Amino acid sequence: MMAGTGIHKAHPEWCLRSVPGPQDTFLLNFGLPEVQQHFFDIVKGYMELPGFRVYRQDFNMDPLPYWRHNDPPDRQGITEMKYIEGLYTYWDRIATTWPDSLMEECASGGHRIDLETVMRMQVHQKTDHWFDDEADQTAIFGLSQFLPNNVFVAHLNNLDTYSFHSTMASSLCLGWIADAKEFDGRRGKQLIDRYKQVRHLLVGAWYPLLACPNDYVDLNTRDADLWPWSDASNHRQPYTDWVVTQYQRPDLGEGMVLAFRRPDSPYSSIQVSLRGIEPAATYEVSSDNRSPGDAKTMPGSTLSGGFEIALPEKRSSDLIVYRKVNQTSASE
Repeated sequence: MMAGTGIHKAHPEWCLRSVPGPQDTFLLNFGLPEVQQHFFDIVKGYMELPGFRVYRQDFNMDPLPYWRHNDPPDRQGITEMKYIEGLYTYWDRIATTWPDSLMEECASGGHRIDLETVMRMQVHQKTDHWFDDEADQTAIFGLSQFLPNNVFVAHLNNLDTYSFHSTMASSLCLGWIADAKEFDGRRGKQLIDRYKQVRHLLVGAWYPLLACPNDYVDLNTRDADLWPWSDASNHRQPYTDWVVTQYQRPDLGEGMVLAFRRPDSPYSSIQVSLRGIEPAATYEVSSDNRSPGDAKTMPGSTLSGGFEIALPEKRSSDLIVYRKVNQTSASE
């Protein structure tokens, strides 16, 4: 809330301060029932109009100094607790009043992805750190443990296969400058068509076939203004790990595997055991690294017992799609 605006003038008691003296920005205190009611009434005014059923909330400031400033040293956390409880109460009231509504939240790009929030709201924007393939792989790996892959977004701005595979396990957002003279529209259409062919698999069961990749930006050594807009390359660990994840649709008898050999990995191949595979069944297996007509048939026991994925080049990837074609009888 900016100083001098209508709410600040009419209800200064609603506005949390972060410093004792004059300031330009305040935080409205959602711990107060009257603040919750005020904003509920605003939402109600729109929801009662024809066609309004989407509520989106963004948040782009650091609330911690405001919460801390309003608690004495022996009561730190009380204002924060009441604020968050009030925010949940406000969201729950919207959901209860309009059960057919769609609610989506953002907070400076992924700063409010917690279990209580994702129970109530769609979280499409995982982070404002865009167009970083390895960061997308790691973020999608983490979010996939809790959310279906069709409810968060990764942004694609390149046309290479590695970048496409790094972002496709999401509700894909295209960041191309499609009217640029050098843009390859035919290649763009190929990638979109490929995404459409496999996106139904993303809502199935998700399995990590390897451990969580061991890479991160070192938040203890970064410059204050480093993230997310400046280069973090000097503050990361080497990308030596592979990332391999599986998306399984048992109801359809098919699924897919995304495999990444990252830029610093010395390993040209790896063995994984696919989940949810019927060992006695036969599967047709295709790969983005082979021609469309070069699918192979494999017994399920091979896929589940030690399936080898080879990527000779560093910073390379593969999308492997499998489909059950028949069930072998026990007598055979």
